[in-house]
Amino acid sequence: MIDPLLLTALVASRVSHDLSASITLVTTAMDFIDEPEDSPMRQEADNLLRSAATTGPAKVEFLRYAFGSQGTSNTIADLHQAKKITEDYCAAHKHTVAWDISASAVSFAHVRLAMQMMLLGLDALPKGGVIHIAIADDGPGLAFTVRAKGQRCRLTDPLLRGLKVEPPDDGWQAQNIQPVFAQMVAQSLGTSIAATQATEEEAVFQASGARGAD
Repeated sequence: MIDPLLLTALVASRVSHDLSASITLVTTAMDFIDEPEDSPMRQEADNLLRSAATTGPAKVEFLRYAFGSQGTSNTIADLHQAKKITEDYCAAHKHTVAWDISASAVSFAHVRLAMQMMLLGLDALPKGGVIHIAIADDGPGLAFTVRAKGQRCRLTDPLLRGLKVEPPDDGWQAQNIQPVFAQMVAQSLGTSIAATQATEEEAVFQASGARGAD
């Protein structure tokens, strides 16, 4: 297992890196905000600010759920809210989401697992694509299936080794820690995530029998 202090540091870095892109949009826009209103640079500044105003809050809401304390509760989740948070986050990364939820009851902890598996799908789609999230009853627990479809879809070595909690050749870093965290979330629910390269344009992530949070 990975050292808890190192895991905490790398997850914090992972979250900070995700948010930094929206912050960079704001700082870049401010460099041109004093340009004449009809100038191309001022128009670009306005566009950057609008983009940051959309992507920034979307990322914050999702990351609070996927990595924060909200995703540890066994109480029933608001699926409408969870879907919107996930869809807005994916839109900020130029991906789309499709849903198939037939489970009778989905908790906040279950939603966090679905979000973590969705992030694995994003990792497998460097050129964008569609992520299909299915949650169904599975005996006393729930079954999760996330399908990532798009051009150049691939399961990278760091992703696969992360799911096995095996350090990559260059060691644990903020860029490769999310699969480890995702697997730990799954294990806290009594299951594990398996990844399969189904076709050249589709990767599948599955976790079955997920119970409530410990």
